[in-house]
Amino acid sequence: MIRQTQDNGRTGISSSWLIGLCLSFLMPLPLTFPQDDEPLFLRREQSDVRIRALGEEWNVHRVCLCQSTYFASMFRGAWRETNMDTIELQIPDENIDREALHEAFGALYRGSIFIPSGRVVTILATTSMLQLDEVIWQCGEVMKVTIRAQTLCSYDYSAESYGLQTIRTMCLQWLLENMMTQCSEKLLREVSQDLMKGVIDSSELLVMGVEMDVYTMLKKRDSEGTPFLGTEQGRAFVPVFQQLRFAYINCDTTRREQHAVRGQLHRHKQCSWRWEGFNFSWDLVVCYANQHIIFWYSAPNKSYSLGVSLLEQRKVAFHLRLSSLDRDGRAVFRKDTGYHMLSLREDQELEVMNLENQYVVFPIHVACNFLYLH
Repeated sequence: MIRQTQDNGRTGISSSWLIGLCLSFLMPLPLTFPQDDEPLFLRREQSDVRIRALGEEWNVHRVCLCQSTYFASMFRGAWRETNMDTIELQIPDENIDREALHEAFGALYRGSIFIPSGRVVTILATTSMLQLDEVIWQCGEVMKVTIRAQTLCSYDYSAESYGLQTIRTMCLQWLLENMMTQCSEKLLREVSQDLMKGVIDSSELLVMGVEMDVYTMLKKRDSEGTPFLGTEQGRAFVPVFQQLRFAYINCDTTRREQHAVRGQLHRHKQCSWRWEGFNFSWDLVVCYANQHIIFWYSAPNKSYSLGVSLLEQRKVAFHLRLSSLDRDGRAVFRKDTGYHMLSLREDQELEVMNLENQYVVFPIHVACNFLYLH
């Protein structure tokens, strides 16, 4: 059967971007400050306010701080801090540190900030508190091109905490394409319940085997011999297992009809998959050759067919997806037919995808879901 689809969004990513990016943003300053390699606030010249936080203090200028919505509201409203010379900042977020605060204050003077991928979560937390929208956007751009196994969970948690929905969607997409191929048991344990539930529930999950493999993968989350779902931590993941297609697993274990074709395509190599009819009484052959993917209703009199159908025409709904991933698991090529229905007569061939004149990166992961229609 075909998984019920949900709209989880997609975003194309250029793999040529650098991991650490020096990102600039424009923030109009009401005054012109002298151009110097050392930020003005470090020299304590004409400072009119002192900021204390995390055991550090900065001598800064209100007119610069007001570029931050956080400080603009503080200085222009009827607050206790409005006219104070020294302000004690309360830092409730453990992701914020002194270095990130220093960089954020400096950005208000320089108009630019360096955001290495290893510091992006900390800088995002800091600029979210200070409400520096331009820097928050830049943090999102860095996260987009550095999602991989090592950053997935921290990015997903941070994106949820600081309202970057696009990053959450991209984390989901990364896991949909990589969970069954390169995720370690350690990573699987760290994935949040909501993210894992979204993956298992999605029709876009790239499963290179059968649904039983998804169940086996989830069982790897056991802890010290005790079934994971029986532990206090594991009970929260019961809804994740409830998203499994148990009807598919039953088909796999009883060796009846399967509902998907999965595999890999390699350059200059022909290949084919056959979905044998059994209960549905016909064979569907999926062929790849010369950059074309073809469906074939295999008739019994062909030498390679095991077909047993006596019907001259059958209908099938299908969803064919191709994707190529780089070493970090980011998609460098995607192609998707969407959901379609077609009718096939005996021995009829129909082309469903053409890859000619397209930039294709091999190997290509193939996933095709089917639903026979009576």
